[in-house]
Amino acid sequence: MLMLAVLALWRQDLGFFFANMTLEQTRAFNLDAGQLLLRPEAILIRSSAARTFGGMFTFALSYTPSDQCYEGGQLYLTDGL
Repeated sequence: MLMLAVLALWRQDLGFFFANMTLEQTRAFNLDAGQLLLRPEAILIRSSAARTFGGMFTFALSYTPSDQCYEGGQLYLTDGL
């Protein structure tokens, strides 16, 4: 059920990844998400993760300072740097 909810949100708006994200949450998310790319047992997991991160990157770049999720997107892009 959780996966269906995530997929439904994914299709609607990628902004849910960035809404109200703090620096600590962004770093934890990026660290955990990066582990998906290192999993040796399934190429499909790595491929899906790479597509998701690419979409998130593109979406975060499209934000303007007036957008609600702009700060979360900037944290994702810079990982808090």
